[in-house]
Amino acid sequence: MPVDTNRIHATLSQKSRVCFQWIPSHVGVFGNEEADMLLKEGSALPSATSSELFTSEIFSIHKAIANSAWRNAPTHDWYARNRPGLSLQSVGTRSACIGQVA
Repeated sequence: MPVDTNRIHATLSQKSRVCFQWIPSHVGVFGNEEADMLLKEGSALPSATSSELFTSEIFSIHKAIANSAWRNAPTHDWYARNRPGLSLQSVGTRSACIGQVA
């Protein structure tokens, strides 16, 4: 779909001063033509598939598992009857809970 720059200019000019300036991207700029050629050659090559994971990918997978694990439904029948769909809740205050753990 061609762009009608005259119509766009007329519409925008009603409220503001608008100037269009042609910026020739990177055509004819030293080094960019060669970069484009190398990019096209590289994109034509078959992609390398690897089953190896980066450390960051392993961390992300474990983090996602840990974040979703607590959202699972209760596995014990006695807890599912008392508080269906909720996580364990403490009755005491935070300081009392910390004191009991320590």
